Amino acid sequence: ENKKRMASSVDFVSELHRKLQRIFGTNPDVYVQFTYEEASSTASSSSSAAASFSQQPAFRCHVTLKQIDDERITQQLSQLGWRTDVPLCGAWCPSKKEAKQDACRSILLSLGGGGGTGESLQQSHGAASVSTTSALHSSHDIRQVRAMQGDAVLRLVMVNYVLSVRPNISPGDLANAVTSIVSNEALVKRQRDLIDRGMLPVMMPPPSGHKHQDATAVECWVADIFEVENMDMKSTARIVVSALVEGAYIHD
Repeated sequence: ENKKRMASSVDFVSELHRKLQRIFGTNPDVYVQFTYEEASSTASSSSSAAASFSQQPAFRCHVTLKQIDDERITQQLSQLGWRTDVPLCGAWCPSKKEAKQDACRSILLSLGGGGGTGESLQQSHGAASVSTTSALHSSHDIRQVRAMQGDAVLRLVMVNYVLSVRPNISPGDLANAVTSIVSNEALVKRQRDLIDRGMLPVMMPPPSGHKHQDATAVECWVADIFEVENMDMKSTARIVVSALVEGAYIHD
C-alpha cells in the first residue's frame, strides 16, 4: 500500500518529459505525440470470452514518435528498447489524464527509469531488476522459464476475467473461452492485430513472423508486466486484459 502511494505521487508525464529531453537535447514535444482512444461501451462480437462490459467511460493513451532524422537519437532510443517505428499504448483508464500517466509510467519502466525520480519510480514498483527484453532473455532456457511464468499468470488472469463477465459459465465453456484467448494461435493473431492498428502495448515486442516465437514473446511480456507491477494481480490484469481481449477493460 505504501509503495502504491509512493508511485501515485510521481508525475510520470513530467518524468518522461525530462528523460526524453536529456536524450533529444531539446524539447521532446517536437518528437512525441499523445493521442487518445475511447472505449466502446459494447463488446466486440469477435470476443467469445465476454458477455458484457462496464458502461463507465475508459480511455487509452497512444504514444507515437514523429519522424526523427537524428541517427544518434534513434540509436539511443533503440538501445533503451524503444523502436521509433512502433507506436505504443498504455492500459485502459477512467480518464484521459490517468491514461496519459499510465502510458508514460509504462514507458519509463520499460526504458529503465532514469535519474532522480526515475530511480524512486523503479524502487516503488519493485522493478529495479527489470531491464530490456534482450537483456532479460539472455538464453533459450531463461526465455522458456519466463514464458512458463507468463503463461501461468495469463491463464489465471483470463479465468478470473471470464468469470467476472460470465459468472454462471460452465466449466467446459470456461475452458473453451480461456483457450480462445491464451492459445498460441490467439496470441499471435492478437499481436499482429495490435501492430497493424498501431496499438502495440508498451514492452510488447512486435511480431517476428514465427508463430511459436511470437506466442512465447507475448507470454514473456505478461511475465514482464507481472514483475513490473510488483506481482500485483489486479494491476497486471488491468493491463493484460485490455491488451489481449478486444473491447475489454477493467476499472480499479
